[in-house]
Amino acid sequence: MLALKNAKTLCPHHKKVEQQFPYEKVRIVAFPSRPYTSSCFYEYPNGCLDPGPGADAEFIYSVVHDVFQVPVEWVYANNYIEMRQILLNNSADLAGTSWTLEPEAIEGLWYTNVVVYDGIALLFRRELMDLSSQFHATLLLPLGLWILAFLCFFAVYFSSHLSQYTYRYFSFFNSSGVTIGFMKLLREKVFYTLCFLFLSIFFNLYSNILSVGLVEKQTKFVTNFKSLAELGQLLLEKRCRLVLLASHSQYSFFYRSLIRPAVEPLLPWTAIFRQAHVVNPPLIVDTVDQLGDLVENPNECNIGVDFAEAESFYESRFCAIDVVPLRTVLQQERFVFLCNSAKLAEYLNVVILSSSFQQLAYQLLEKYNMANLTHTCAEDYRPANMDLNIGKTQDAFFTIVAGWIFGLVCLIFERKVPMKYFYDSAEEQPKSRQRKRVMDRTITQMRTELAVIDADD
Repeated sequence: MLALKNAKTLCPHHKKVEQQFPYEKVRIVAFPSRPYTSSCFYEYPNGCLDPGPGADAEFIYSVVHDVFQVPVEWVYANNYIEMRQILLNNSADLAGTSWTLEPEAIEGLWYTNVVVYDGIALLFRRELMDLSSQFHATLLLPLGLWILAFLCFFAVYFSSHLSQYTYRYFSFFNSSGVTIGFMKLLREKVFYTLCFLFLSIFFNLYSNILSVGLVEKQTKFVTNFKSLAELGQLLLEKRCRLVLLASHSQYSFFYRSLIRPAVEPLLPWTAIFRQAHVVNPPLIVDTVDQLGDLVENPNECNIGVDFAEAESFYESRFCAIDVVPLRTVLQQERFVFLCNSAKLAEYLNVVILSSSFQQLAYQLLEKYNMANLTHTCAEDYRPANMDLNIGKTQDAFFTIVAGWIFGLVCLIFERKVPMKYFYDSAEEQPKSRQRKRVMDRTITQMRTELAVIDADD
């Protein structure tokens, strides 16, 4: 067991952390439970007992002893009921297990002080997807948006003509000036305003979606599985392989949590992973660079395993690696601590879910404290620098031009179609030249009549 005074030398920040820790040592309560992955697990509780404490106790011990480097005192229990009673009586500080329920359900079934722990992450190779190219190769916009555009323009076009014909109808039958004035007010003040708003909203939506389609890029995980069960099957068939650092291979924390987990009937992936560990054990590498190169290799299916706190390091060091916490893959499954006090639960929450975890695990993470962590990538995988898709820009331009031409054709066609096709009683409107002749004749007649009146006077 690593003494606390030795941990101070390894971690310059450990003195500050030690003052915050509520206990000088942690009392972990556990009881023997199948499967027994080790016949003799360290000193449990007062020597070497056969069988060992089981997977749950080994998991808790690995986290507290190996990762947090805190002295551990075992409290023996015969079964779960006795373990829970010891925890409630404050005869122990900590217990833990893996569970498939949400933390709220765990609080009701187990204990009120629950700490969710996401210490492990999977490292996937990622590829950059240019969605604008896919956008360019398939459809300019989704079909639903085109339907929306058609309905919008059809509603505006139909409403415009309905208002126009209604106005002409009342004018033709010489309705009262109030009715005609109301229809004119309705057209010019209400309808045209609504049409302008509708068109503005649609074109704004159109331009936003088109702009996103022009530049949108995203990354995807290069995986052939959708769950841990499928990943375990790939490992069992030797189509993929886990990669682990040599400095981590000595800690059973990774094995108990993922690589060789305890078999749980409600979690089929645990049995598959345990079988896969026999036929396809993880590949052990010495350096982080070797691990990253293996994961980035496009010709092989390698999945790295490391601490979730190392996410920022891998993102700055490698160009095509994404760090995914284990909870993201496990969905509802959580690894949880069960505490006997809110003070301990608060401390664990602060340490586990923040950067303080790196201070406690300094010995494990000190290899990440290297110079020149920033790596220059040949291709930028981040969404800050993205160019427009030229082909898509041309598509947008041609679409707008086609819309203008279509609108012009509709306008010309509307001018050529006489009103008599709308209703039979409507008089045919004179053409522009005929209208000018009629106006000139009327003006001449009025002048003649005025001249006659002046002559009589």
